[in-house]
Amino acid sequence: MGNPYSDAEMEQLKELRAKGSFYAGFYEVLRLFNSRSGKAQLVVMEDLVFNIDVKDIALATSAMGSAVQLHGTQPAKADIEPLSEQLDKALSFTVEQRSNGISAEGKIVTAIIEGAYQPALALRFKGESDYQVMYDNLSSTDRANYQSLLKSFDAPGRQLDKLFQAFDKKRKEFEEVNPFKGL
Repeated sequence: MGNPYSDAEMEQLKELRAKGSFYAGFYEVLRLFNSRSGKAQLVVMEDLVFNIDVKDIALATSAMGSAVQLHGTQPAKADIEPLSEQLDKALSFTVEQRSNGISAEGKIVTAIIEGAYQPALALRFKGESDYQVMYDNLSSTDRANYQSLLKSFDAPGRQLDKLFQAFDKKRKEFEEVNPFKGL
């Protein structure tokens, strides 16, 4: 974590609260920690390692949230493309398969997945010049596993939403009883 948002940027980020309780709670957590960037590592099935460098947490969250809100609505490419670009600007990542030592550079692009435009992971392996959408290269078994993996994020996502809602609720309660209000 590092590189804090300026006071002016934090003031602008207050607008996130208008998007709903998840964003309102996210804003409170962001305000508490005030960090624009961070690093994360996601290990899938003890073999696939995503090393993620988050350059702008608020931008990534806002873009991802907007994409999730559009999911299932058959959005036009023009609606998804700016969100994919924001995600790619906010995140950089590499992927490595531990079992064979192969790694690839990652990028977020717009692709058709299950008949709809969505932000998608694209990878470029050593010696390749173009990024390839990961979903396009999955076997039917891999696609089923991919769907299972995405569904596995539902429960933690709901819990995170509840946590952010609790932060927002406590902020509102404190504002109502704040003895320093108006001073």
